[in-house]
Amino acid sequence: MSNHAAVDAAIVDGSDVPKASLRTLLKAGLGADGPVQAFHATTTEREARDVIGAGAWGGTTGGTTTAYTCTTAGEPNAITAGFVISVIVNATNTGASTLAVGGASAVAIRHQDGTTALVAGDIQTNHIATLVYDGSVFRLVSLGNRLRATTGGRVRSSFGAIGPSFIRSWVTFTGTTGTILTSYNVSSVVRNSTGNYTITWSEDFGTSLYGVWAMAANVGGTGNLVFGESTKNGTSVVILATSDAGVLTDSGIVNVMAIVG
Repeated sequence: MSNHAAVDAAIVDGSDVPKASLRTLLKAGLGADGPVQAFHATTTEREARDVIGAGAWGGTTGGTTTAYTCTTAGEPNAITAGFVISVIVNATNTGASTLAVGGASAVAIRHQDGTTALVAGDIQTNHIATLVYDGSVFRLVSLGNRLRATTGGRVRSSFGAIGPSFIRSWVTFTGTTGTILTSYNVSSVVRNSTGNYTITWSEDFGTSLYGVWAMAANVGGTGNLVFGESTKNGTSVVILATSDAGVLTDSGIVNVMAIVG
């Protein structure tokens, strides 16, 4: 039986390990030298976890969309460099964020470089986020399937840069009513008047320098619709659909997408 198997066999899930045997069990699994030397007769669960560097489970976070909180079954005595914690995010972040574990002070969450702050949408509701404390900040080591645009215009995922830009939002709606049929990252479409629509994004792009493309089915099967922007900012765009004759015209189906660098 391996050392680790011996430890597994000696510990029954859901039961407490007597303090008197904790050191012996850890010696069997880790060897006589190294971190086990830090244990003593009064070692607690959280002290043991801190020393061997076991990751903590924080459950579902609380707090706000920029100031998260969590607790663990055995709170760490102190959050020191190398402390790892995983949590289920209770709400998508709306900007630069912090995490406070138990009664500890709030600590800034950064990306893996330790300096880049989170932007809106970097951590998503019900996704698991794993963070490592580097002695100063929490570094987010998992982003799930989230894609994000960095300030340098590169799109990044957990696997690094994959392109210069990407489709941030898109929507298909009924031109005569503004009713959304399907969409991504779009909070509303309002038909202001014939051929005049305001599309509001679910997140602020932080810039008006992005591309908007629109297309629609021909009216009655003949003629073309020409789309143009009326006004545009980081949160919304107004598009106009006109016929070849320059008359504002509705279409049965309108498709719009926003590409952000």
